[in-house]
Amino acid sequence: MRKTVGSFAFLLVLIFGSKLEAQDKGQHLNQPPPPAARELVKRAVVLAESDKPWAAIAALRKALSLSPNYLPAHVEYGNVKANYLNRSDEVEAEYRSLIGRFPRNPVYHMAFYFRFTGAEGQKSLRKVVELAPEWAWGHYARALLINRNDPEGAVVELQHCLESDGSALRAYTTLIEWQETCLHRIDDAIRTAEQLAAQTGIRASLRLQPLWRLRLIKNQKSDDARAALANELLRLESTSEVDTLLAIRSAYLNLLKNSERAQIIERRIVALDPSWTTQRGWLYNQIKRNQSQVPRFVVLVNRQIALSQKVADMGGATDVSQDERIARLKEVLGQQPNAAVRRIIYEDIFKLAVSSGNAADVREYGSRLHFIDPDDSALLSKMALVLTDKRTHLSEALYFARKAERLTAVFHRARRPRNTSQMDFDFFFPEQKQREVYKRNRALALDAIGWTLTQMGQSHKAEPWLRQAIEIERSEGRLWHLARALRKLGRNDEAAVIESESNTFLADTLRKKFTNEPVGELQLESIDGRNLKLADLKGKVVLIDFWATWCGPCVAEIPSLKKLQEKYRERLEIIAVSIDEDSRKVRPFVTEHAFNFLVAHSPALGKQFKATPIPNSLFIDKQGNLRYRKIGFEEGDEREVEIVILELLK
Repeated sequence: MRKTVGSFAFLLVLIFGSKLEAQDKGQHLNQPPPPAARELVKRAVVLAESDKPWAAIAALRKALSLSPNYLPAHVEYGNVKANYLNRSDEVEAEYRSLIGRFPRNPVYHMAFYFRFTGAEGQKSLRKVVELAPEWAWGHYARALLINRNDPEGAVVELQHCLESDGSALRAYTTLIEWQETCLHRIDDAIRTAEQLAAQTGIRASLRLQPLWRLRLIKNQKSDDARAALANELLRLESTSEVDTLLAIRSAYLNLLKNSERAQIIERRIVALDPSWTTQRGWLYNQIKRNQSQVPRFVVLVNRQIALSQKVADMGGATDVSQDERIARLKEVLGQQPNAAVRRIIYEDIFKLAVSSGNAADVREYGSRLHFIDPDDSALLSKMALVLTDKRTHLSEALYFARKAERLTAVFHRARRPRNTSQMDFDFFFPEQKQREVYKRNRALALDAIGWTLTQMGQSHKAEPWLRQAIEIERSEGRLWHLARALRKLGRNDEAAVIESESNTFLADTLRKKFTNEPVGELQLESIDGRNLKLADLKGKVVLIDFWATWCGPCVAEIPSLKKLQEKYRERLEIIAVSIDEDSRKVRPFVTEHAFNFLVAHSPALGKQFKATPIPNSLFIDKQGNLRYRKIGFEEGDEREVEIVILELLK
């Protein structure tokens, strides 16, 4: 409630401060703001970068009460609210309202441009030029509008902007970029960078880098130029100003590639400001998609960037099992991620849980995601399919599947997610793409209903749903589900035809993943003392399965491996290589489970083939080449293993 009242009061301040029309072509706007307003904006930036965005908003509102037309205050207000508080829709609504009430105030149009570029942004720039051509930012707006056709004139306009407002950082950086890359006038760019470096009112971390970089470029990054910069940095290192130290650190990292000196500076920064992290002040934008492939714009700031990177590293780790990755992601949830990162973690856990058939986590994190995004039909379908595969919570699975079916009954344009601009949404998810995705999501929902009904013993009801799904989009899994339903209805001949087509689909998919890597010399000693040489097994398909006695999925796959060895014993050799630390555990375990294939113990070979996580199966063809690798095992994987073997036996 207090924030709502505060927003209303802030709006009133802007309204009452916007009465000044642009009758003098904007020259009145070139008057410098009160020093107090400048300091409040600087303080707001520091507060936002210190994870205190609401305090930053309060400071900016105060700055605008002192100077309603102070553009940097408006720009930072939009930046903090959109990027640090994830409220870009609110910012857009506020400035649209202000422009509607006061269409002749160029400040609101310029502030709107800095938040929303594209066609509407160009319209805002033209309005600024019309209303305030002599305002510093009127010159800036005109420069942006004419740069493509008249780069020389655009440079002149930027110079006029800086003559009127020497603190206009965006004008400096834009002018430097155009002088360097468009006009190829490095000396002009250096002179502009020198002017920027002299603006002590601008943060050192923003004003010093361009000059240092350009000097290196002009001198072709020679040893002398690098030594001169290093000497300059050493002279500056005596400062106790954190922002100057940040500039020095960045120069060591990005310009001189001296990570050792950068770390020394980092330690000095932390000594002066223990709360500092390397991600402070950073903004990281990315597009994420829900299970139905609807895109959303995500902005991460400060420590949330580090958490997001940690999540990405864990989600993509290949040296641990999927269950271990899920456990690690759950630990990150205890490290106070914001709502955006929390959702990303939920999505990664859900994806891993679906892949591994972890019904408990699919149910828990799918439910959390459904609460966040109730229109995500594919999420509901995947929840239903996993629960049904595991034959658990079948009534709940049917509820999810039917809800997904209702959501996909008719094509509707996807709803734009909050804080994702319409321009971004239309670019990443045009209607044609939406219609393609809709067909897949519809087929997924129909398949989920049919498969769940099959597992509930209602195959007569399931068949029509499954056939509809296949009609929309044929896939190996859907054909297999239909075949199971037909088997339960006693229509075995029909089922056999569908199963054959399903296996062909799966084989085609697996062949696309085949490799052809020579294995070379490989020699082992089995636990019963036999010498095993890969060269002696040429002419046979060899399956080397890395496992351990303590590995649950490894134990679960043993019966299927025994069946395969028995079925293809003349043409297939299975070698189970234990990577147990204690070799004494292997023989009793093998005896207990009556292995009918060769067993060896060699943790070293596991490391050689990077066989983690386990089970980790290598499929070697009759010529001794590694063709396929399979990681992990869950119920239903038997088909994949056998089809790979059949392909290699051809």
